[in-house]
Amino acid sequence: MRDRRTVWVEGFVLEHTPTGVGRYLGNVLQVWAARNWWPNAQKILLIHRGLTEPWTHLTAAYPVMRLAFPRASFLLWQQLRVRAWLRRQPPGIYLAPNYTVPLAVPHCRLVILHDLAMWHHPEWFPRRKRRILQWAIRRSVEEAARILVPSATVAEEVTTALRIPSDRIVITYEGWDPRLIRPPRWSRETLCTRFGLPEDRPMWLTVGAIFQRRQPELVLDAWVHMARQRTDPPTLVWIGANRTTPRIDVRRIIRTRGLESTVHFLGYQPEPVVHAFYHACDGVLYLSAYEGFGLPVLEALVLGKPVIVSDIPVFREIYGNAVYRIPLDVAALVDALRAGISPPPTHVVHSLRTRFTWERTARTIADTIYSLAEP
Repeated sequence: MRDRRTVWVEGFVLEHTPTGVGRYLGNVLQVWAARNWWPNAQKILLIHRGLTEPWTHLTAAYPVMRLAFPRASFLLWQQLRVRAWLRRQPPGIYLAPNYTVPLAVPHCRLVILHDLAMWHHPEWFPRRKRRILQWAIRRSVEEAARILVPSATVAEEVTTALRIPSDRIVITYEGWDPRLIRPPRWSRETLCTRFGLPEDRPMWLTVGAIFQRRQPELVLDAWVHMARQRTDPPTLVWIGANRTTPRIDVRRIIRTRGLESTVHFLGYQPEPVVHAFYHACDGVLYLSAYEGFGLPVLEALVLGKPVIVSDIPVFREIYGNAVYRIPLDVAALVDALRAGISPPPTHVVHSLRTRFTWERTARTIADTIYSLAEP
């Protein structure tokens, strides 16, 4: 890499409770730290305040530039503080992992678009926030040299909805962390004791932040239906921060519908707890009206767990017949849970483990940056 030897990586998403965007970037940075792919390039991590677990160790691998700002808003930090700083820097490449780039700067920029939910389902977002972000995202993809997306489904959406030429779009996919297949810290029995779960019932797991698109009310309706017909319905463990807007009070719904003994909403939990539940559960449920990739589905499949998902385009593209796809319907979900879903065959698990790795994702992004850095 003879020109543009500096690569600035925007690390704001690594400063808070881990999200899908944060996990994507954190895992890519971990691979880069372990590989000497760019011996002549300097990669600098730009942060607002400071990294949080599990990403604090990255400061040992990357020089860190702290750009303090009095407001905690990501967009204001990026468009005011970072943009002003970037305009004073020599040529380099800027990697923006969170939908938008600093606008109106002369530097080469790449942006990662994880999905286009704001275009397909604007009703899921507050009106003012939606308008601001749609404008910022549209401007970002117009100015970025490359748009990185996690699936061919999102790539097609970007070309259609934002009218971006396909030669500016790079499909990176996502990956699974090899630490996932290690023995967990806690056994199923320990988890049941710690969280007050019954040990003698099948356990279904749902992982991921709760948004409207992930159908919390539909899932709870299905458990109400099963509870009325059976004295021993399966247990549902739901892990993830509640980010619904307008807010759906999941705990209150569980309480008012009498589901306290069968549905256990644990909120956000640290990675070791999630890891243990992946191993302990009998199956994973991941219903959503829209996704860009669906990382928890991959994580469940590489452990050989049966998975029930919604029948949407991205799950058809990436997971095919490895998952049990159903329409977003209470009766369909109840029928699927009763059917006794089989785990994916061993050869399918092996194929998924081989095809979708963070090393492959990191290599794709590295190659893209390198191609843009050529004189």
